Amino acid sequence: MPEQQAKRLPSDIESLLAVAIRDAVWFKPQVQVFLKESGVPPAILREVQQMYKQGKHTIPVVQHVLSQLERHCLAVRRNLPAFGKARLGL
Repeated sequence: MPEQQAKRLPSDIESLLAVAIRDAVWFKPQVQVFLKESGVPPAILREVQQMYKQGKHTIPVVQHVLSQLERHCLAVRRNLPAFGKARLGL
């Protein structure tokens, strides 16, 4: 657990980023477009859409996206050696 904690963005930076995104694009559909154009995976975008349908505000949605992206990146990093071996036919 301490390893995962060290790799997380500090909560104050997460909140500032969420506020900046909210202030920059303000409306929820534009937040979704921003996230899509930023390369957020479709599965996470579906979660964003669902969260907005449930009445969630932008700051918790962006915090959720960052958390999901962090998990996604950790999973990819863990599996990169396996992907490389498979590609090389090892």
